[in-house]
Amino acid sequence: VPLRLRQPSALAILYFEHAMSPAQTKSFDEFISARLEPISTAVDRIFLEGDLKDASLVWERTFDGVQDPIAIFDSEHQLLRANRAFSDKLRGLPAEQLKDEKILFNHRVFETKTYSIHPLAGGPATNTVTHYMDVTHSHRLQKQMIQNEKMAALGHLAGNIAHELNNPLTGIRSLAQILISEVDVETNAHKDLIEVEKAAERCQLIIRNLLEFSSGGVKNKSRVSLNEIVLRTLPLLKTAMGRFQQEIELDDDELIVSVEPQLMQQVVFNLVKNACQALGEKGSIQVRTLKKGREAHLEVIDTGSGIPPEIKNQIFDFFFTTKNPGQGTGLGLSMSKTIIDEFGGQISVESELGHGSRFLVTLPLASRDSKTL
Repeated sequence: VPLRLRQPSALAILYFEHAMSPAQTKSFDEFISARLEPISTAVDRIFLEGDLKDASLVWERTFDGVQDPIAIFDSEHQLLRANRAFSDKLRGLPAEQLKDEKILFNHRVFETKTYSIHPLAGGPATNTVTHYMDVTHSHRLQKQMIQNEKMAALGHLAGNIAHELNNPLTGIRSLAQILISEVDVETNAHKDLIEVEKAAERCQLIIRNLLEFSSGGVKNKSRVSLNEIVLRTLPLLKTAMGRFQQEIELDDDELIVSVEPQLMQQVVFNLVKNACQALGEKGSIQVRTLKKGREAHLEVIDTGSGIPPEIKNQIFDFFFTTKNPGQGTGLGLSMSKTIIDEFGGQISVESELGHGSRFLVTLPLASRDSKTL
């Protein structure tokens, strides 16, 4: 007995197995015909539910197949539904940040586009669909382009000031050398003049290295002791460190690394100076070196105010600074990171507001048979 269904594509036949006579069959046909309508309605419903389930499955797979997070919100901005990418990439994001136009979360950058859903043409919007576009890669490329432009500006700046600084520094070194030869070697003045001459020489080397570095790469690396670099740098900071409690711990091993000594000294100088500036009027500074496997570690720890989480990822950017005008250029940490990267190492920071910061420099130990580069 064929069933009359409302769906044109659906076909259903009801079968009865019987052993009735023709007269009984006619009577049965009349009996069952009056009851086929509710059966047809029930079968129609089964087919409809199946179609809806199939359509829902296709929609769900399409929804989940989109690589970017997508979410549907009601008029109160309560989350109604989201795809798998939303769950994978934005799980744990505070609800109030889901409405932001730009989202930084789990080291990824998302830009949002929101579209209103109007069930009736011209009627009010009931729900909204938000598309979270992952622009991390393009953001990194843009950031790298900006960094390259800043490096080019830095090279141009270094070239312009090198000549202006080298002339007075040469004069300072020459006068210091003359005075050294005239002052009694047993006096403090003689020792101080030697430090002045060394400091002037160091400034000239830093200018030269800065010019070479900004023109592309580090060319004159050599095998040196990380401990020796720290010991040579700290006396230059005795005025800045003088009022703070100090703890210097150097590993018993020499920690031989392949670096450009003056640039590495500049990194140590920058990190310790920043630690002093973070302390304000009181606090303590720790400078430690230690060997871990085939790596040399340098730690600079302060008990200062710490770094706010929202700017932690920016502190190594060129020209980024939170210091007052005249106190910082935004080059110290950025140059330090670029230098350490050139040496094949890494620099990282751990910080907590109100409890201070810990900067860690990791460098590969030089092989015993390596020669001066």
